[in-house]
Amino acid sequence: AINKIKKNKDNLRIGIEGKDEFIDWLVDETNIEKEVIKNENTELLKGILDKLKPEYKEVLVLRFFEDKDYSEIGDILQKPIGTVGTLISRAKEQFRRIYEKTK
Repeated sequence: AINKIKKNKDNLRIGIEGKDEFIDWLVDETNIEKEVIKNENTELLKGILDKLKPEYKEVLVLRFFEDKDYSEIGDILQKPIGTVGTLISRAKEQFRRIYEKTK
């Protein structure tokens, strides 16, 4: 039995020589799937943002895409921080409602 295992051990190595190519192919296929899902989500996101009121779209883009804090957004929009917080809260609520309608 030991001789049989030793003899077949070499055959196993030959059988998996193409493993790097297989792994590359598998990773590429997985990345394609992730890319498609990402693109679908991006299109959905753009569609919802386009349906928002302009002032809500503006604060969401500044906050979540440009990663600005409330004071920076306030400076850009020339609005008090409290108003920025209210706008963001209302924008998220409107975004959620539109998203739920698209399901």
